[in-house]
Amino acid sequence: MLLRFSVANFLSFYDKVTFDMFPNQNRDRFPKHIYRQHVPLLKESAIYGPNGSGKSNFIQAVNFFRNFLFKKDFLRQIDISRLKYRLVQTNSHPINMEMEFEVSGKYYLYQISIDSDVKEELYLSGIGEREDKLLFKREGDKIVSDLIENQVSTDHLLRMNPSSSTLSLNNEFPIFNSIDVSNAYSWIKDYLIVVEVTSKIPVLIHMMSQLPELRNFANEILKGSDLNIHDFRVQEWSFDEWLEKHRDYQIKEFVEKNLSSIDSGLEFAYDNRNDFNVYVDVKGNKKVQEFAFSQYGVNGFKLDMDIHSQSDGTVRMLILIPAIYDALYNNKTVFIDEIENSIHPNLIRSIIEYYSSHQSNGQLIYTTHLSKLMDQQRLLRLDEYWITFKEDGQTRMRPLSEYAIQDTIKIENGYLQGRYGGIPNINIMDGDA
Repeated sequence: MLLRFSVANFLSFYDKVTFDMFPNQNRDRFPKHIYRQHVPLLKESAIYGPNGSGKSNFIQAVNFFRNFLFKKDFLRQIDISRLKYRLVQTNSHPINMEMEFEVSGKYYLYQISIDSDVKEELYLSGIGEREDKLLFKREGDKIVSDLIENQVSTDHLLRMNPSSSTLSLNNEFPIFNSIDVSNAYSWIKDYLIVVEVTSKIPVLIHMMSQLPELRNFANEILKGSDLNIHDFRVQEWSFDEWLEKHRDYQIKEFVEKNLSSIDSGLEFAYDNRNDFNVYVDVKGNKKVQEFAFSQYGVNGFKLDMDIHSQSDGTVRMLILIPAIYDALYNNKTVFIDEIENSIHPNLIRSIIEYYSSHQSNGQLIYTTHLSKLMDQQRLLRLDEYWITFKEDGQTRMRPLSEYAIQDTIKIENGYLQGRYGGIPNINIMDGDA
């Protein structure tokens, strides 16, 4: 689980800003929202702020951190200079990030500093009770660690891959004799999830086809959401049957252009809805998977509809459902940007109520503009709300628990009145008619 994440000199973040999941022990609202382990942690957080305040940049920072860790060639594919803070005359500082997290009762601290060289440090965290224990420290092609199996091979590997993370290299070419290094890599890669507004559907189709419990959860959510969906499932076709079914010239042209990719088993998407998934089964047969939505019409008539017949809100719901499921049942820490995107406010509130009221073993962290979710009496604890704002042109963050707010106060009203910041200051003057 996540303890805290810090970022500096990335997009709108210049000075170091730290976000954490530590509960305010003076608040007793919703005690089940606290995981009572050695270090108590919150199960949820909602991040507010006006457009341009840095909410999405915060999610991008987490995603950058995660991608650097497990994508070996990540830094070669991007322009680091455009990701640094730019509203300053000169900026010779590196991008700095650090994350403290818990894996199976152990606490880890991973720090990265990225500029022309890569610097990394991984510790077993002492969580403020004892000194942190260094697992490795790397600067460019130099690395210090008592856990290295072969120093000569490691030095050569770093010289050959100067922009790759040591953790990604260790996963491919074992460097360390340490379960702790492997645990840290696995948690960030597999248990730290980032859901962006532009998330794709083909991977989701495959996931739903493999996990019946997730499909059942999706049906429970969709049926209870007044979307006129009686049943939701994954339909599978042989490749030839699917081509015959889809006589649309554009689809055929797209598939024929990508036939060479299908044999490799790669998933790909067609048009903005990303509506199907092509894969090769164990026998070498090409298969196509699509979502099917059973819906009622006039006089009880029922028909299976495809994803093109669904609203943007329904499609967005499909993207959110696995994320909610992972935070509830799979011990994952999930970040979601613009959780209400294309979805009715009442429906988003119902989803958050569902997560908040059910027993879980993960964490859900999301950005939002939806003041309807600001309800400390029935929804979230005060320390589960964070505000982003700009100061001197850079992003700052603070939790609402820093304010002297009584438990009986309706924080939505105070937020909309500007008492806590995080709302736009609109001053648009009418021109001459």
